[in-house]
Amino acid sequence: MEKDRSYPAVAALKMAQIQKRQAERYHFADLALSAIRLERRATQAIEDFCYTTCSCSVRMQSMKLIFAAILLLPAMADAKEVAKTARSNVPTRVYTYFSWDENCQSTTGVVRLVSKPLNGQLKTSEVSETINKSRTTQQVSRCAGTSIRGFRVDYISNPGFRGEDHFKTEVNYKNKRPEIDNFTVDVR
Repeated sequence: MEKDRSYPAVAALKMAQIQKRQAERYHFADLALSAIRLERRATQAIEDFCYTTCSCSVRMQSMKLIFAAILLLPAMADAKEVAKTARSNVPTRVYTYFSWDENCQSTTGVVRLVSKPLNGQLKTSEVSETINKSRTTQQVSRCAGTSIRGFRVDYISNPGFRGEDHFKTEVNYKNKRPEIDNFTVDVR
């Protein structure tokens, strides 16, 4: 019976952790703060319940689970704002994703569309790209001038559309934190 009384606090903790991950992924600061507060209250409720009704081994197991949940939360993704100008209904390169190793060879990554443009569409293709600056350090790479494979994203507005369009991508390179790109395309 005692277990049933703790269930709402455990459920609240799980929901807070899910909200926190979503807020961090999509950079909603207000939602993240709210989720952190809820997570703290739920954790405190679980601890209070365990300390008043559970044996020592149950308390330790509960604490281990809480610490494991905190450690498993994903790292907050880095965000980059990208502004582009495009002509209506004309394909326009908005970005080319590419990565390389210490031997100046292409490495793989995954580009995922987080939110679609409302007034256009995206086209992707594999292209050859020349290394220049590192995306993360903005310094000229020692591999500068080397040609490698890249993943190109083109934006094409709907016919006759003029104005701003927005979309968001997430890129995951091997052994690096995910990066979010927030695109604003000014269609003229």
